[in-house]
Amino acid sequence: LRNGALNYNFALALSDLSRLAHTLDGQLNISGSATGPLNKAVLQASGSAQMASKGFSRQHVSIGLEASGLPDPSSVRIVVDGRFDDAPLSIKGDMTLAEDGKTRRANLTVGWRSLGARAHMTIPQMAPSTGRANFELEKLSDFSSLLGTALSGSATAAVEIAAGGAKSRATIHAHASGLRISGAKIGSIVADRAIDDPFAEPSLALTVETQNIEAAQLSGMVTVRLVGPLNRLGVVLDSNLHDTSGNPAHLEASAVLDAPKQSLKLDKFDATWRGLTATLKQPSVIDFASGIAVDHLVAGVAGGERRCLGGGAGDDRAGTRAACRGRRGRDCRGTVDPRLGGGGTL
Repeated sequence: LRNGALNYNFALALSDLSRLAHTLDGQLNISGSATGPLNKAVLQASGSAQMASKGFSRQHVSIGLEASGLPDPSSVRIVVDGRFDDAPLSIKGDMTLAEDGKTRRANLTVGWRSLGARAHMTIPQMAPSTGRANFELEKLSDFSSLLGTALSGSATAAVEIAAGGAKSRATIHAHASGLRISGAKIGSIVADRAIDDPFAEPSLALTVETQNIEAAQLSGMVTVRLVGPLNRLGVVLDSNLHDTSGNPAHLEASAVLDAPKQSLKLDKFDATWRGLTATLKQPSVIDFASGIAVDHLVAGVAGGERRCLGGGAGDDRAGTRAACRGRRGRDCRGTVDPRLGGGGTL
């Protein structure tokens, strides 16, 4: 930065896109410049990619970006155009400053195979943002190769963003049906309700209902409720399932998730199946910021008791131990996957 002006050139080259995602193959090259006095500076960038997901031939995708008025841009334009996995790919976005010089309007459209997405936002300088977005994916299988797993089904979502006092409020209606994911079947998933202040300090009030699940020899329904901000997100799970012999399997659980710190405080866990019960005796904390660490887990299992007093994968704190006590030791077998890498005494 010299004399209050920008004068920079840059270039980005990625020779192996599989380093970004193991399902991608190809390379990316982008170059550009940022020039001009502050508040009027212009950013220009362009480039291309030769890319594909695994199993497809690489195809050309062009990329363009323009922005003016940096560092607080008054206009932005993004264009991605080409072919990806034997289908046309189009991503177009723009943001412009309204005549009042204070309100910005942004638009985005995305199209690829059966995916269609459209969004429009109005962003005032001194008032809550408003807008709407719609998403449709007729064939989830379009993303199978990109995600590296077998998928089928369809999904739609609509988001309406309105002013709620001094903050924005997003109302969400999402629906997916006929899902198959790596052998599991889900008849439908419905998500409803709202997110307060979604662009600053999101606070959720969402209900997700999953019907006609078939997985791991169990079938039925599961409901999950999410309430609160991301650092104190209340999670309540309730299921009504049965196995292939018609035996009921029921699970109720509640927890508080701290997403920024990647930890979860499990307050309730009650499960019953074939006359066996598992009940959490006291709150437990699960930390997944670096591996998995479980502190003070005490659960009643099949008339006995299981304890995990700290520790887990990647945890070498002194005093880590696990124990299982009860009249029927065989009921405790096979309940811990050795791949988790935990240590201790059982």
